[in-house]
Amino acid sequence: MLPLTEILSLFHESTYPDGQPATLLLDEIQYAPQWQTEIKLFIDHQPQYRILATGSASVVHRDRPAESGVGRWITILVPALSFFEFVGMRNQQPQGIAPDLRVSRIFSFSSGDLSALTAQLRPLQPLFQRYLLVGGFPESALNFDIPEG
Repeated sequence: MLPLTEILSLFHESTYPDGQPATLLLDEIQYAPQWQTEIKLFIDHQPQYRILATGSASVVHRDRPAESGVGRWITILVPALSFFEFVGMRNQQPQGIAPDLRVSRIFSFSSGDLSALTAQLRPLQPLFQRYLLVGGFPESALNFDIPEG
């Protein structure tokens, strides 16, 4: 991977004049070496750029907090959907399950109640497998069909 400065140099040579205001959209920024330092330098010395950087590894911020970024950027964590939210987006809630049911209550169910709940949830098994496979993001919840059967 090229450093951000080299990528922008190529961009300015071939596409967009240098020095003009530009918005940089940087996806999966966590894979770029020294990304925090490079963005800090751009913010401090290249005010023509507005930068939106995204990444799927929030561990970058937990393990290496960016002291140099304080006051320069804002981190917005976007958590994945819970399975309940994932199912809700697909309008596939199982019938007959009390809306106030909590996981903690399941531990006190009789074996008969537990068997009944298991039977009610069984139709969600393919959806749950898909949730585990693709993750709990809105696009993954809405952009696939679960085969019948």
